[in-house]
Order: sequence, then structure tokens, then C-alpha cells
Amino acid sequence: MDKILKKLDYYNLWNKAYLIILGLYVLINVLDTTMFEINWPEKMGYVLYAIVGGYAIAKMICFVYLKRYRAWELIFSFIIIGTFTIPAVFTTSYSYLFGIAFLIVGAKDVDFDDILKVYMIVTAAVLICAVVASQTGLIVNLQYEDPNKGIRNSMGTIYPTDFGAHIFYLAVAWVCYRNKALTWLEIGIISAVTIVAYVLSAPVTSAACTFIMLFMCIWDKLADKTGSPMIVSKAEDIVCRIGQFAVGIFAAGYLLMQHLYDPLNIYWSEFDYKISLRLYYTYQILEKYSIRLFGQDIEEKGFGRDPDMTHDYLFLDDSYMAIALKYGIVILAVVIIMFAAGQYRAYRSNRLIIVLAGIVIALHCFMEHHLIEAAYNPFMLLIFAKIGAYTYKERKHKL
Repeated sequence: MDKILKKLDYYNLWNKAYLIILGLYVLINVLDTTMFEINWPEKMGYVLYAIVGGYAIAKMICFVYLKRYRAWELIFSFIIIGTFTIPAVFTTSYSYLFGIAFLIVGAKDVDFDDILKVYMIVTAAVLICAVVASQTGLIVNLQYEDPNKGIRNSMGTIYPTDFGAHIFYLAVAWVCYRNKALTWLEIGIISAVTIVAYVLSAPVTSAACTFIMLFMCIWDKLADKTGSPMIVSKAEDIVCRIGQFAVGIFAAGYLLMQHLYDPLNIYWSEFDYKISLRLYYTYQILEKYSIRLFGQDIEEKGFGRDPDMTHDYLFLDDSYMAIALKYGIVILAVVIIMFAAGQYRAYRSNRLIIVLAGIVIALHCFMEHHLIEAAYNPFMLLIFAKIGAYTYKERKHKL
């Protein structure tokens, strides 16, 4: 038994198996955000959760035996599995939390750059196919008419903002993967793709956050430049130290803002109009539901796939309120700690671009609901993953 476990570890089979499972999981989830009509076998989701769960549990047992866990990792792994399992079991709509929990726990000691690589390859391939298929008539290119933004194309995805979110997370994953080796040409290409996506689909939040991320990459390059002012590097360090808690800060900010919101107040109404009535729709849902410890089933209307849905729209777009209401305040607290711990580990590993990316993702999730969705955000897997620190030459050699 001891020899078998050590051989699995020696040949890196745990990590290879995880990346295969992750690729399959991301593939299925990304396809579900497109207009491809795929008739999955009955109970396919439960089979997938069983595969992910079986892998994660077997790996935990093996790593405990090999003493590969630190105390806090093992304790928090059980906390994640336990808290995510409660709404997955007791509500009819959130069984996918099984898969999310085991993906997070199963990422133990898997190189985070390999995770990003798998995510980018799978997502980019599906997205390119969806765009081409939507423009050649193989699948529907949903179009939404907006009085302020004109015609918004979904480009083969289920909604224009979903297309924009895919572009945003791919861009963030790429700059984090490239780290110090990111070139000015790559920054220019990402900028061009973002502009094209904005012209086609008008995903304002995703486009704005992508450019904020690129600005931070430029800032990081200036901080590393020989002879750059010391204040640039010092300011980046301060931002990264605070940014470790970005998810908690933005979550607290949104929940406070929602608590203070008054739909009859003209100033709140004007502000809410600028953020696409996020506060108003959440206010309507809060009229029917309250925040619970472990969530509840909430009837929403606005999952995409239908250009006429805007007439009867009622959806939790903000990630933090969506998690608090649907999955419960306990899971929101666990998610906040989880992201803070991942950001802290990235900071300690000198991967400041990942920390800066975490800040932008936290801002993006202030408006969008993708914080713990496997089809979009691979950074939720950061907490237990292996985070390598690379110099420019080491990264270039690795690529």
C-alpha cells in the first residue's frame, strides 16, 4: 500500500488526473453557457460530481497518509466540503456545489499555472467554436436591443455579458499565467480583443475590468523596471497587502449598500440606474426572501437564452448577494476566507499579478455573478494549489 501511494505521488499521477477531470468539468460547464444544443445523458451531472468527489476524497486520504497536509489545509478542506454540501443536499437547484467544493479541495498541490493553462485551452476552444458557429448559422446568435447600447450580440453564448465575462476571465488568466513575461504586444492584443467584444456585445463591466487589469499589469512592469521610482513599487506592495481582502471588502460594501438602498430616494435611484438596476432587482427579491445560514431555492428570471426575458427580468447579478441569498451567509463567509487565503499565498509567493487580478475579479463580481462558477473563474481554485514564483527568465523558459 505504501509503495503504491508513493508511486502515485512520484509519477505526479494525482496532478495529471486532476487536470484531466478539471478539463472535462470546465468543458461541460462552458458548453452550458453557449447556444450549442447538447443532450447530456440523464444524471450526467451526478456522474461528474461522483468522479470529482471520488478523486478528491481518495487524494485527501492518500495525502493524509503521506503527511502532505498542514493542519489548516485539512481543517479548511473539511469546512469547505461540509458547508457547500448542506445547500447542495437540501435545496433542489444547487447540487453543482458538490462539484465546486471537490474541485477546490482536489486542487491541493496542483500547479496553479497548469490549472490556468487547462482552463484557457478549454474555454478558448469552446468560445471560438461558439463565435464561428453563431456567425455561420450553425447556432443562434442571440441579439438584445438596448436603448442606450444598441444591438448587443451574444456571439454564440447565452447572453452578451456572458460573452464579455468569458473574454475578461481569459484575459486575466493569460496575464497571470504569463506573469513577468507579459509583453507589450500581448497587452495590445488583449486590448484589441476587448474593444472588439465591447463593440459587438457592450459588456461594460467586463470591458472596464479588463482594462483595469491591463493598467495594473503596466503598473507592475513599471515597478519592475530598472531605475523606476521606489514609490511605484511601494504603492504596488501596499495595494497588494490590502487587496488580499478584496472579496471581503467588496462583499461587505455591497451588502451595506443594499441595506441602505431606498428605491424612493432619487439619489439612490440615479445611482442604481447607472449600475443597471442591480440594487432594485435585489430589493425585489429581498421582499420575498431573507438571508439564511445555508440559503434557499430562489426563483430567478434572467438566465439568458431568450431575448424577450428583459420584460420580466428578476436576477441576482451581484456575486456576493447571490451567494448570501442562494447558498447562505455561512458559505459567503467561507468563500471570503477562501479567497483571502489564496491571495495571501500568492502574495507570499511573490505572484503580485495574481493578487492584483484578485482585486479586479472582486470588483467584477460586484456587478456579475461568476465568483464561484467553474465555467468562468479558475481563481477559486487558488487556495490549495501550488503557487510557483518565477523570474522573467524562468517563466520565459517554462513557456
